[in-house]
Amino acid sequence: MRGVVPLAALLALTTLLGFTISRAAAQPGFPASFHGAVAVDGEPVPPGTHVRGYIDGLDCTQLGENYRTTIVEAGVAQYAIEVVHESQKAGCGDDGKIVTFTVGGVAARETAEWKPGVTLVNLNVGAGSGPTLPPPTPTATLDPTAIAATATESAHFTPIPGTPPTDEVTPPGSTRVPGTDPTTVPPASSDSESEGSGWIFLGSLLVGILILGVVGGTLLARRRPRNVREP
Repeated sequence: MRGVVPLAALLALTTLLGFTISRAAAQPGFPASFHGAVAVDGEPVPPGTHVRGYIDGLDCTQLGENYRTTIVEAGVAQYAIEVVHESQKAGCGDDGKIVTFTVGGVAARETAEWKPGVTLVNLNVGAGSGPTLPPPTPTATLDPTAIAATATESAHFTPIPGTPPTDEVTPPGSTRVPGTDPTTVPPASSDSESEGSGWIFLGSLLVGILILGVVGGTLLARRRPRNVREP
């Protein structure tokens, strides 16, 4: 029996580990996102046009609630689609595979490489070249030297015009009008502080009395003789 328990534990651990690995391997990959401008013969397509992504002739566009047709903003038709990973649909996206596009069912000239993340691909069907969406502008970084110089310039002291310098110092707790004697401001009353200290002392005293009562009751209960039954 001693060897059965470790063996059963080892089998349970092996089963749990295999189940965890199989679940991790079964997790589907994420789709790749493509977006950009879309045109036919150099002209923007009307809003509501369908754009699809294909891999080896297989429609791998992720449909459903997140699928959107084209929109037009500032005179430029734009699309945004997701092409699923092969773990989501057999034969679809994987690193290095080529994605082809259709606009309204017609093949576009441009292609793209499937890779995780977001890729900008401007599409055009037919002759001419349509409008393009520029890549996003990187956020400007601030120069620490320029920030330090600006802070130094802002820290310069500017005297108030018409105010002559003086060596007179007004002591704390007093007010002084030029040409007069300083007037001492009486300190704030400490009645509230005394009242708060009194309440704290009273509360501590009550807690101490309560603790003494509990301890005394416990000691008396222990000293009380127990009833002993005679045989």
